[in-house]
Amino acid sequence: AQGPGRGCAGGAPAGALCGEGRGACAEVVVHPGLGRWRGRPLRPSAPGAALAAAPASSSGAAASSPPSASSSSSPSSSRLRRALPKWDELDRKIAGIALPSVANLLIFPMVSAVDTYWVGRMGDALALAGQGAANQVFSSIFWVIAFLPSVTTPLVARAAASGNMVKARESICEAAFLAGAMGLLGALLLGLASNSALSLVLPPGAPAREFALPYLQIRALSFVPALFSTVGFASFRGVMDTVTPLRVALLSNTLNLILDPVLMFSAGLGISGAAAATVVSETFAGVAYMVLLFRRKLMTRRSLLRVPSWKALLPLLQGGAAIQLRSFALNAAFVTATRRAQAMDVTGVSAAAYAISLQFWQLGGVALFALQGSASILVPAALAREAGGQAAAQAVADRLLILGLSLGLLVGGFQLCAVPLLSAFSTLPEVRQAAATPVAIASFMSAISGVVFAGEGIMMGRGAWGALAKLTGLSSATMITVLEVGRRCNLGLVGVWSGIACFNLVNLGGVLYHHFVTSPRLEARKAAEKLAAVA
Repeated sequence: AQGPGRGCAGGAPAGALCGEGRGACAEVVVHPGLGRWRGRPLRPSAPGAALAAAPASSSGAAASSPPSASSSSSPSSSRLRRALPKWDELDRKIAGIALPSVANLLIFPMVSAVDTYWVGRMGDALALAGQGAANQVFSSIFWVIAFLPSVTTPLVARAAASGNMVKARESICEAAFLAGAMGLLGALLLGLASNSALSLVLPPGAPAREFALPYLQIRALSFVPALFSTVGFASFRGVMDTVTPLRVALLSNTLNLILDPVLMFSAGLGISGAAAATVVSETFAGVAYMVLLFRRKLMTRRSLLRVPSWKALLPLLQGGAAIQLRSFALNAAFVTATRRAQAMDVTGVSAAAYAISLQFWQLGGVALFALQGSASILVPAALAREAGGQAAAQAVADRLLILGLSLGLLVGGFQLCAVPLLSAFSTLPEVRQAAATPVAIASFMSAISGVVFAGEGIMMGRGAWGALAKLTGLSSATMITVLEVGRRCNLGLVGVWSGIACFNLVNLGGVLYHHFVTSPRLEARKAAEKLAAVA
């Protein structure tokens, strides 16, 4: 099918679809959750011809009448039946975006797990504790500054879906400009104030600082290229290309895997070698994304070097402010959890067990996190398409929530069955024993994480940045409160993971309330305002 904004060779207007690259006009197949997704050559007997010819309703749903049997059903049961996966066009579209994203996102925790494996081979629990502390500090500061992917993807998806590639290109270049400026700020902050930054999670004089400080100082060098990578990743996702980011991730992380043992053991750099391998990998990925964006004409030298106007940056900054507030709250909660784990014992056993259990949870949750990215692409695309609208976006959102629940139960079961694999992460039996119960708790949490991630992506796709920030603030405050209760009751790592579980439960309630209560109210208010304006 033809790309957005170009006309059919047969003389159809811009936005029409062409069949099989031959210029023949195609019928448009309308799906209530997709709008106009694809076309096929028009034939008189084509079963979808009547559907394509039928006028669309003002909400964007197909105008074909439902069967009489379904008309007698209650609206809630009918909506549930439509939401259930049935491997139709909507499911295939979700799979086409989510599966490469899963593979892409899975690479990062897998490589991080390999880093943890090699650091664990050093035979020192303090090395694992130091790496875990440094990674938490880097991630916390990075994701507070790196709000760009969350905001860029829906903006690019909305522009591309409406056929406005000029606007999509402008959004990408503006995000890259901000990435360069903010990446430099983050690198200087981490490089010059590493000791102070580590104080977020490690008390003064903590034995793990010996390993954490050199790791974090070297890792700071990857801040700028890592931000460029996130912009490139978000840009390709926005135009629904999830294969290109997968290829970049495979190459860059393979490089990391090769360099880890070479730099750590052959070159004798120890934990500093693990950080250096990550820096080389991130730099390769950042350069690769920039080259590919230029080749695909999603970025131009003139647009990249031009300082964006305040008006052009406003959508990024408005969404970014809410995302930053959300990141502050989120990272405050997880920094507190890391600090609690680091302070439990001077041997580093609890801290090492926490780092392993967190890694285990994140590794299993990657498949679920891909639903957030899919929702942030598909929901704004459904809203922006000519045959889309609120009803189309709601159908996509309903399907994603059901898929999130199903995948969450599946992932949680797999994680629970994989608890015996903990022996691969540490040679120390006391660390493995301490990590067993937290990993079991994390496995049960995955059952709800799929719905949470899908719901957050839906809120991002609808531009509900403020509501998402408030929800994260509430869930983070709940988590910190439970962490404090766990500390006073001497619950150890069970108390830490109970706090993380409460964090997820509050988020679950919030995203469901927004989808089933807040969004319909906003839609009703907008419809009333339109009617009042017409009157």
